[in-house]
Amino acid sequence: MSIEGIIKRIQKDSAAEAERIKQQFSAQIAECRQKYESKREKAVKSATEQGDKERARAKQRAIDHQRLMASQKILSKKLELLDSVFELVRKRIESLPPDEYRHVMSRALQSIGENNGTVIVAADKEILNEKFIDIASNLITQSSGNECNFQLEWVDEKWRGFYLKCGKIRYNATIGALLATVREKTEENVITQLFE
Repeated sequence: MSIEGIIKRIQKDSAAEAERIKQQFSAQIAECRQKYESKREKAVKSATEQGDKERARAKQRAIDHQRLMASQKILSKKLELLDSVFELVRKRIESLPPDEYRHVMSRALQSIGENNGTVIVAADKEILNEKFIDIASNLITQSSGNECNFQLEWVDEKWRGFYLKCGKIRYNATIGALLATVREKTEENVITQLFE
């Protein structure tokens, strides 16, 4: 064989080998592409699902935030309304006729649950007097069966209602304290109903 024949033969064999290698790698490349596309599709699908879930969570957080803001505004308005109502109640109690006011305060003294002590009175000296002590004592004696022993003490201050001092314990039954207690319970109910 001549050199040209050998070269042609080498070229022919090289071309055949190149084609075989190309075919082999083409199959491997196609397989790699298929695996890549499959993984890419799974990753895109997973990212899309994750993005959808995150958007749904973000949307729900925004809705929850708006609900909370609306509830807080409603609560604020309800508390303003309660302020107005309790101010009206305070004025109404303070403007009761003396006998009615005396009876309301007697019920307050009865609700404390004590049957002796010093009743301290400030601005209501004309109403929360010995007559008040007698009415309250009768109510307490009738309900508990225990005799009462209350003393009166007047102080030069402006608050309405009374304090009851029993030894080291001092009960606050001023109008402000009584209304604050009722208001606290009312606010708890309003808040509970609002945020349920």
